[in-house]
Amino acid sequence: MLSATVRYLKRKVEKNPRVIAEELRQDLSEGGTQVLAQTIRHTLQNEVLCARTPRRTPLLTPKHKSRLQYAKNHVDKPQRFWDTVLTVEHDGGVKIHVLNCPSYSCL
Repeated sequence: MLSATVRYLKRKVEKNPRVIAEELRQDLSEGGTQVLAQTIRHTLQNEVLCARTPRRTPLLTPKHKSRLQYAKNHVDKPQRFWDTVLTVEHDGGVKIHVLNCPSYSCL
């Protein structure tokens, strides 16, 4: 395969990483170059452009949706609001925030 063809394939794959070898083969055959799809795969592997499958991300659960809605509702709250909020600590205790007073831990 000519170096110009390899550069062409490399540009096409970098521009659209989800393109398949069969589509690339058809593009080359329209230009007059007949190669197998497997040859294209091997050439791209030699150019360190290996095939990757996009990872599926899980859908939002109802718990995720409620947390997202809470965050959207409270994103613009002033600092005064957050100074009066109860927060849960990692050890299971609760920190009570009172304006201008020290915090107390409760179990």
